[in-house]
Amino acid sequence: MKACCCWLLFVLAIGCPAVTRAEEALPRVRGGRTLVWPDGRQFPTPLFGLTVVGQLPAARKSPYLILAGRGCTDCAAIASIYIHSPSDGPMRSDATQPQYPYPGKVADYRDRRPLAETRMFWGPCLPDRAPGVIWYHNDKHTDGTWRPSVYLVAVAADTLRGEFLNPPPALDITLGLVRGGQCRELAGRNTTSEP
Repeated sequence: MKACCCWLLFVLAIGCPAVTRAEEALPRVRGGRTLVWPDGRQFPTPLFGLTVVGQLPAARKSPYLILAGRGCTDCAAIASIYIHSPSDGPMRSDATQPQYPYPGKVADYRDRRPLAETRMFWGPCLPDRAPGVIWYHNDKHTDGTWRPSVYLVAVAADTLRGEFLNPPPALDITLGLVRGGQCRELAGRNTTSEP
């Protein structure tokens, strides 16, 4: 029995990369723009109004952080979602760093008519899919019709891969996983379009 336990520990040790508690823990925001982990590591970002939403696991590098923020200060820009692993180096400027819509309802800034509605979830939010970030989006087109789309960003081979899911999965599937505690939803914000 003792040899069996030692063998299991050996297999686990060589089969899984070492992950420290500090890597598993979410960082805090310091000074509005810098991420700080419990072990003291720091990661500056170019974002303003920065918040840490969550993270996605990676096999051989730091987890992908799910961040919310804006690329400018004292501006009318709507907050966006950013997904970035510190192992990939510094984040780029707002114009070149991939960004995704912040969940919530968007109304036209002129007349407050609804333009779009997005719900965002992260974690294992679809059966038979890797943990990721998924957006259920409804967009109002010029003809007045609403068109749904579902976009998923997941980690594959330690890189981010995004795709529109066709046919789109039912929102109820993800909501069931939220109720089961496997998936989480980021509460939306009501905003207006940019002029």
